[in-house]
Amino acid sequence: MKFYQYEDEVYFYCPGCKCAHSYQIPRWTMTGTLDSPTFRPSLRMFIPEGWSYGDCESLPSDKTLCHLHITNGRLEFCNDCEHEYSGKTTEAVDFPLNYGLPGYKE
Repeated sequence: MKFYQYEDEVYFYCPGCKCAHSYQIPRWTMTGTLDSPTFRPSLRMFIPEGWSYGDCESLPSDKTLCHLHITNGRLEFCNDCEHEYSGKTTEAVDFPLNYGLPGYKE
């Protein structure tokens, strides 16, 4: 399973961050189906200005960790990602076995 909807959120597994991210509907627009969705606008996972991160006491500005678009079920990573998928496009991947998605019963 590559995309999973629970209530008003659609979850997917990010191979770069190695965890799930989610789009909140209707905050983001989804077209297509859960087999091959498109979401707009982009999704950006970040640490806000002023928060502690790692060895840093306080960040002087937002720190982007992951930023992407999903088009027809493909993950299109922007160049400001912190991981190895930065600037790349890849097919969505299945969630790891027993991942523990909310409301999911195996």
